[in-house]
Amino acid sequence: MECSKCHYVNKPGTKFCVKCGNKLADNNFTEKVGADAHQAEEKIVKQTSEVSDNAHDFFEFFKNSLKKPMTMSLPNDKKMGYISLVIYLVLAWLSVFSFGKKITDTVAGATGGFSHVADPVSSQITNNLGFAVLITLVVTWILGWAVSSLLMNSKESLADYTLEYSRFLNVGSVLFILSIILIFICPLNLLYLGTAIFAIACTLSTFALTYTVLTAKNNASFDALYSLLIAYVLGMIVTSLTLQSVVGNLIQTFARIFNF
Repeated sequence: MECSKCHYVNKPGTKFCVKCGNKLADNNFTEKVGADAHQAEEKIVKQTSEVSDNAHDFFEFFKNSLKKPMTMSLPNDKKMGYISLVIYLVLAWLSVFSFGKKITDTVAGATGGFSHVADPVSSQITNNLGFAVLITLVVTWILGWAVSSLLMNSKESLADYTLEYSRFLNVGSVLFILSIILIFICPLNLLYLGTAIFAIACTLSTFALTYTVLTAKNNASFDALYSLLIAYVLGMIVTSLTLQSVVGNLIQTFARIFNF
C-alpha cells in the first residue's frame, strides 16, 4: 500500500505510513467503488445487448410472418405477440387519423372560410371511428381466446394464443402502412384505394380469429366450428353496439356544431 505523501510502500492493511506517519487511503473502499462501477458498466452493456438481440429477434419474427405466415415457426419469446398486437392497433388508429386528415384538408380547401367548421367535424369523426375500430379489433382478438378456452377447454395461455394470432396481424400492419401512404398521396377520387386496403388489413384480424380457433386443441365435446360461430355472433353484437354509440355521438356533435 503506497503512501500518497512520501510514496513509501507499506505492508497491506497498514493504516498509517511507517515512514512519515501519513494516514493511508482505504484501498478496500477504493477497490469496492471500482468493482461497483465495473459491475454497473457490465450491467449496462448486458442490457444494451439484450435490447439489440430482442429487436433483432422481433425483426426476424416480423419478416418470417410476412414471408410464410401459415407455415412459419413461432419464436419462444411470448412478448412478441403482444408487441405485434400493439403495433397493429396503433397503425389502425393512424390509418383512421390519416383518413380524417385527408378529408379535413380537402373540405377546408374547398370551403375556404368554413375550415373552422370542418376541423371539429373531422376531428369528431376521426376520434369516434378510431374508437370504434380499436374496440372491434381488440374484441376480435380476445374473443378467439375466450371461446377456445371456455367452450373448447384448449388450456392455451393468452400469451401463446396472442403469439399465434399476431403473425397474421404483422401482415395487416404492413397493409395499414400502405393504406396510410395511399390516403396521403392519392387524390380524393382515388381515396377508395387506401380505404380498401385498410378494410383488408382489418379483415385479417377476423382471419386470425378463424385460424386460431379452428386449429386450437379441442379438449371438449363442443365442436370448434360452433365455437367460431359464437365468436362471430358476439363480435357482431359488440361491433353493432359500438357503431350505434359512435353514430349517436356524431349526431349530437353535428347538432351542437350546426345548431340543429
